[in-house]
Amino acid sequence: MESLDDEFYQRIEQSANATVLAAGHELGSRFMLRSVLDNPELLNDTNGIILIGKCRTANLVSLRQICRFIACTGLNPYYADVDQVNCHGEHIAQEAVRHLLQKGHRKIGYLGECNGDVRYFGYRQAIKAGSIDMESPYVFDVSQTEIGGLEAARQYSRLSDKPTAIFCVNDVSAIGLIRGLKNLQPDKPLPAIISIGDVQEAENMQPSLTTVHLPLEEMGKIAAWVLMDRLKGGHSIPLKVELPYYIVSRESV
Repeated sequence: MESLDDEFYQRIEQSANATVLAAGHELGSRFMLRSVLDNPELLNDTNGIILIGKCRTANLVSLRQICRFIACTGLNPYYADVDQVNCHGEHIAQEAVRHLLQKGHRKIGYLGECNGDVRYFGYRQAIKAGSIDMESPYVFDVSQTEIGGLEAARQYSRLSDKPTAIFCVNDVSAIGLIRGLKNLQPDKPLPAIISIGDVQEAENMQPSLTTVHLPLEEMGKIAAWVLMDRLKGGHSIPLKVELPYYIVSRESV
């Protein structure tokens, strides 16, 4: 798990936990990935793992040496022999950027981490397909947190040539961006903003946030089903399940 207090991860985790308990199994502890890699003994009594969020391939290989049975869920697919339940982040990013293009925007920014994130690759692919100059100052390479959104707001406010729209890789960073911009330039209009997740706060923001809805509860539930089936020998080949998503249009675009 990348974070212990982000609603995105909490809703997936809660759904997975409820599914495991309903099937009569015991729940283990939850850990940050780095803690497990540094202290493999934490998983001594663990039969299987649900891995939520992004993980480098090398770390996934190391984790499988600690625990054989893993079901991954999130937005970043893995090109590895491991069970996966995903909403494909690259495809989601492309659809989000196309939505902005369809609204007439040509100066579209990106907010999020660039290195190893399929959402950045999807953003670049959609920008290229829209025949937009890739050499733009509109990439805000910041952490995918509210603090990262606040930092992006500071960077945006210093630009003389500003993007008219920004694609944020998740809701929490978009919320930070909106709050930061409203504080830094309260009398200026906000750029159009679209993000991913559809957490509860997205609807309650002013303006309410246009975002890509993800089936978070289903991601957790199906990941738990897949892991339990693997543990009882129900399947032997890696399963790759891709779940649907859709854009929720609100005031920010």
